[in-house]
Amino acid sequence: MVLADLGRRLNQAFADLQRQPTVDEATVDLLLKQVCSALLASDVNVRLVQKLRQDVKAEVQTMLNEKSHADSQTDAQRKHQVQKIVFEYLVKLVDAGGSATHRLEKGKQSVIMFVGLQGSGKTTSCTKLALWYQKRGYKTGLVCADTFRAGAFDQLKQNAAKARLPFYGSYTETDPVAIASAGVASFKKNRFDIIIVDTSGRHKQEKDLFDEMIDIGAAIKPTQTIMVLDASIGQAAEAQCRAFKDASNYGALFVTKLDGHAKGGGAISAVASTQTPILFIGTGEHIHDLEPFRARPFVSKLLGMGDLSGLMDKIEEVQMNTDVQERQKDMLMKIQEGGAFTIRDWREQITNIMKMGPMSKMAGMIPGMGAMFNDGANDQMASNKFKTMLYIIDSMTPAELDSDGSCFMTPIRKGAQDEKAKPKLRLNARARRVARGSGTSMRDVEEFLLQYRTISNMVKKVGGKNSWLQQMQGGRSRGAPPMLPPGMSRDQVMKMQNALPADIKAQLRQPGGREQLMRQLQSGNVPPSLAAMGGMPGLGGMPGLGGGLPDMAQMQQMMQGMGGLGGLMNAMRGGSSYPWTACIQAFYRRYPNPQALHVLTVDVIDRHIEERPPRTAGGAPVPVLCTSRLLLKRGSLPKWAPAGIIKNSSSWVLEESEVDLMPSEDGAPRVMTAWTRNLDHTSVLAITEVLKFTENMPRDAFRTHCHTNAHVSSDLSFRLLRRRVEKFGLKRYLSHMESSRQGLVWSIHQIAPHLSHGPAPVLVDHTSRRQRLLHALRPPFLDGYPMGPWQWVRKKWGQLREKLRNSHVL
Repeated sequence: MVLADLGRRLNQAFADLQRQPTVDEATVDLLLKQVCSALLASDVNVRLVQKLRQDVKAEVQTMLNEKSHADSQTDAQRKHQVQKIVFEYLVKLVDAGGSATHRLEKGKQSVIMFVGLQGSGKTTSCTKLALWYQKRGYKTGLVCADTFRAGAFDQLKQNAAKARLPFYGSYTETDPVAIASAGVASFKKNRFDIIIVDTSGRHKQEKDLFDEMIDIGAAIKPTQTIMVLDASIGQAAEAQCRAFKDASNYGALFVTKLDGHAKGGGAISAVASTQTPILFIGTGEHIHDLEPFRARPFVSKLLGMGDLSGLMDKIEEVQMNTDVQERQKDMLMKIQEGGAFTIRDWREQITNIMKMGPMSKMAGMIPGMGAMFNDGANDQMASNKFKTMLYIIDSMTPAELDSDGSCFMTPIRKGAQDEKAKPKLRLNARARRVARGSGTSMRDVEEFLLQYRTISNMVKKVGGKNSWLQQMQGGRSRGAPPMLPPGMSRDQVMKMQNALPADIKAQLRQPGGREQLMRQLQSGNVPPSLAAMGGMPGLGGMPGLGGGLPDMAQMQQMMQGMGGLGGLMNAMRGGSSYPWTACIQAFYRRYPNPQALHVLTVDVIDRHIEERPPRTAGGAPVPVLCTSRLLLKRGSLPKWAPAGIIKNSSSWVLEESEVDLMPSEDGAPRVMTAWTRNLDHTSVLAITEVLKFTENMPRDAFRTHCHTNAHVSSDLSFRLLRRRVEKFGLKRYLSHMESSRQGLVWSIHQIAPHLSHGPAPVLVDHTSRRQRLLHALRPPFLDGYPMGPWQWVRKKWGQLREKLRNSHVL
């Protein structure tokens, strides 16, 4: 991605803004300090950065001072508004406006003259631009008027031959004006649409070469003059652009080498100083590495928000070929009529993907995926993967290419004892022949068939009979809703809509009301009218639906079917009808309990109080209790686990937590966050859990918001075994989730039995001293035990277990 270092620093600044509890003057100053530091490090002019800082701060200050906005907007909305203001000013920084456009009128001859410094990439850029226009149906030609640099005509000739473009030049003529005039006249005579003239590189101190550039412009009368600007020259770009502007009055910029240098801010300074728009940017050294510049998508991609318009342009560029369009239409018609997605079709899709360029550039255009391919190693790995697939496909016979891959599989045994059971399959001798013929391994062939089968099933669900596409088309033809939620009929959807309260219906009809309601539900603030009708945790189902909405286990199964295994999973999100302080004390005292017999020992290895920076300007430091505990858990192994893959059935688990000890001065809710991860067998199965208890605001003694995230992954090399292990870990985690909740409730009732019989006051006063709260949070059965190192904990866990059995908690 272009200007990767600047993008990372700006992303970090926005991430720090989201972590701030409130939006005030100190928060805005911190954000602007990080943004301006990132711009200055990229060689953006100091005056431009200072002006941006002043303008942004003034507009944000005006927004914060407006009483109507301050009362109606939440902190999250104000953060989004601040981010939007900074985004708009970054767009203004690179957008000079102007009438220059990359879209030229067909049927009208246009002459484009390139000017710029030596070594800025003019000759390669001329070829890139000529090829870009040729792909869009223009008849383009190249003229080499660079007689100053040795080998200039040879370079243009080689590039033009590679791109299959006509060119004009001379080895004997030394007058660049004569060559340019003769070349333009020749191409105009042959009715070329676009004629691109490459001139010599020159510097602002070289007056003779500047006069030569003026003479060439007067002779050929270019329709458009483009300056090629090297992004790596930094602050010198502004002075050079001013000199060329005075001499040739160019109308657009072509910025090169943005992919290889972090000092591209000089180009931004040149845009602002000369008020000249950027027309194209070069994103690589190959002749296809060219992108039209659009200010808003450029900044959006810089900040990791993607560039969907550029992605669509890439897809359209691949499909410009008439043969490709016809093959795509034939494949879609075949699939909609119930035909199979064959290996030959998969090869066509792989070829189209490879034509779109490196994966890092494609991922940078998709929101949130730019960080996944941030270096060339991932590009090379993805390219090698695609090439391996093509090698395997090219080793197949025509009959195998038109099959669904079942010809490479053979049942291990014929039939099965149970008619419903599917017979196990293995690769046959033909698969081994394909592996030998393609120079790959059996594992590569197996991975290819598995990936093909996954894509084939997805295509079948989207485009086959009774698929999503058929339902959408059928719904449009009948005027009905195009799709229904899984497992629900149209009558159930209508009953659900009619059962909504009047205020919720009115909110949904307003512009942006649906998004506002979703944000309100995600933050845990359920509207009273919606909570009163049921369908929420702990309440009944919605009236008229028979059984209510699906429970969490059903929803997790639906998520598994849609998103696969591994990755981030929202396992639990809701609230508890207990005080926040009671939940925190119960969290540290929940072991042992009748629902967690698999937890053998609980050892505290570190506990201290940290002073965090104040959340508001002039406020007091925030005390945070930090605790690290070591847990020994026992678990049963699955029957199918191979011998030796897991040496024992117990595992050490590290639990790290942070608790806000004192209420904040700005009224923000207190939060307890706990991170849990296993220390053993991480290469086989790694489970990481993040648990967060948030105090209800306004403070209510009997409401605590709970949110749990879990990440289940395995690093086993064998793909099928890895997916099975991940499935086992996910199933085990979901089975323990309910027992963990019951164990926490059991601990709360052990601490304060009266909480199970009705309302009661909070256990610990909000204004108590932090030493008193620290003593209240400390589990009683750990009093008197020293904080030993890891070696002591591992040796003495048996003694601690006996102490736990004799504790009053049991």
